[in-house]
Amino acid sequence: MIQILLLPTLDTGNPSVSSFSHGAVPAVFLDDGPSLTGKTCECLSQDWNEVSRDFEIRVHHVSWSRSQTDKAEGNEEIRRLCWSALSLISEHNSQCMALGRDIHDFSLNHPDNVSWI
Repeated sequence: MIQILLLPTLDTGNPSVSSFSHGAVPAVFLDDGPSLTGKTCECLSQDWNEVSRDFEIRVHHVSWSRSQTDKAEGNEEIRRLCWSALSLISEHNSQCMALGRDIHDFSLNHPDNVSWI
């Protein structure tokens, strides 16, 4: 349903969004760009950035910005739905690999089907 509604392509055309080719390993390259050393996610409070140094996976939801417009809030809801779906599929794929089972061909398994912040 997520793919049918084209939700994973929400941010296509946004120059700050990475896009990937079919069959390629997703990678982000910073050519002559600013260093990421010491940078933290701007969408998280300072407390979250401090905590995130010790954990790779966040199990809590990021708080909503009170200054968002209805459209921006709706877009953020779509992104969160997509990230949740991707996380669920990734966990499912990991379990299949660990148990020696075949991995289903979900559309979100393909990096070229994903384009959101």
